[in-house]
Amino acid sequence: MRIVPSLLLTLSAAAACCAVSAACTKSNDDTPPADASPDADAAGDAADENDQPVDAGPDGPVYDTHVIQVATGGHHTCAIAADHYLWCFGSNVAGELGLGKSDGNIHAPALVPGISDVQAIALGAHHTCALTGDNGGNKVFCWGLNAQHQLGHDSSIDTTTCSVDGASVPCNTSPTAVKVAGVLFSNVAAGGAHSLAITSRKEIYTWGSNALGQLGRVADLTCGAGASASPCSATPAVVPGLSSVSSVAGGGDQSYAIALGGDASAPITWVWGGNGHGELGIGAADATRHETPAPNGDQAAVRVGAGTSHGCRAASDGTLACWGADDFGQLSLAADGGAPDDGGTPIVASPRASAATDVGSFALGGAHSCAVTRGRQVRCWGRNTLGQLGHDPALDSRKGDDPYGPAPVDVTTMTTVVQIAAGGDVTCAVKVDGSLWCWGANESQQLGHDPAADTTCGVVRCSFTPRPVPGIGTSYGGGGGY
Repeated sequence: MRIVPSLLLTLSAAAACCAVSAACTKSNDDTPPADASPDADAAGDAADENDQPVDAGPDGPVYDTHVIQVATGGHHTCAIAADHYLWCFGSNVAGELGLGKSDGNIHAPALVPGISDVQAIALGAHHTCALTGDNGGNKVFCWGLNAQHQLGHDSSIDTTTCSVDGASVPCNTSPTAVKVAGVLFSNVAAGGAHSLAITSRKEIYTWGSNALGQLGRVADLTCGAGASASPCSATPAVVPGLSSVSSVAGGGDQSYAIALGGDASAPITWVWGGNGHGELGIGAADATRHETPAPNGDQAAVRVGAGTSHGCRAASDGTLACWGADDFGQLSLAADGGAPDDGGTPIVASPRASAATDVGSFALGGAHSCAVTRGRQVRCWGRNTLGQLGHDPALDSRKGDDPYGPAPVDVTTMTTVVQIAAGGDVTCAVKVDGSLWCWGANESQQLGHDPAADTTCGVVRCSFTPRPVPGIGTSYGGGGGY
């Protein structure tokens, strides 16, 4: 089966920069399934390990792996296939690939067992969340690192620990349901160590780290101890004051939404969390915890996206307005931003028009940005140290040792693209034929191919030429393991 272009276009709105839209809702019915009760876990504490295709061929199950959505995280990548099974690759040190174990890096796309009918995905620094559709009752499942309760349950009940950056931390290596009685979800987003979801009632629920107020509400727990102690929450709860939410995004330590709130008569962009690099776009950078959502202007927008320390929103006319850190031209402004923050990073303290135009969808990474034009051409700008802009870094200007390009430049081979994702120093794109292409850093094998074939950017394996991810993008018969 080939991917139907119209299906791809309906999903292209879910920017894998962790920005998502309520338009991906499979059902807008607020009523729980008939067999659901307020306390019904409905076999949802953990996904059914036998939940696999039943149309087995002579060599095992047959999967249609043409890709319809991709998302990138800190060092891993996941893709939803046309049959709505999920495939992941890259770093698995915290079990973020959902394979039932934590075991370093995996370059070959691996089927995530025990989860099906996946409608949307979101990746954080070391965790993954997925929305399942009607077969799963519009539930969110999460897995990976849980040190800040970003999986939606208290880490004290986790029986597994993983080694991340030399520390032993709680983790969960298999998809586990986020339990909120009587609530159906319509989409999901993830930040560095926090998670967000839109409900069928168009509210936002958040959980995980609240160190800088990124949950948009008061947290009920403390994670860590001593100087590293910070607020967090294991219980998903609603962000007060916002309604009619159409898009939500999680960045490094900040969150954004397009919603009604306050005295606004139409949906506008609301922001909360950390503002150390001006990533809220509400004025000068500061070290304050912004726990209460605040508007950053009154301009209408159709989609909002978050990078590590910058944000953008897209208007219906294909223009972008951006704010936050601009040290590598990731905002693509006609001129550099305002005064540097305390660390010397040039910042833009309020939304300003980007040079990117004709934008159909967009994605923001660590310090780079990419967009798909309405003509389905990929353009990228910002930092290019590891080839994440899709061209040879030798062609760029330099800031110290870092190549960068503040002007949007076409990625020459990336045409007929319907969806784009950016995370850390990686960019991936889905083409109309269902093929998946990735470029940038490959030190954790997050590009989906063996890094032995790559060039070297400094000490990191990288590919500045987009390459197709082998093993998905076709019909595949076999067990789906690795």
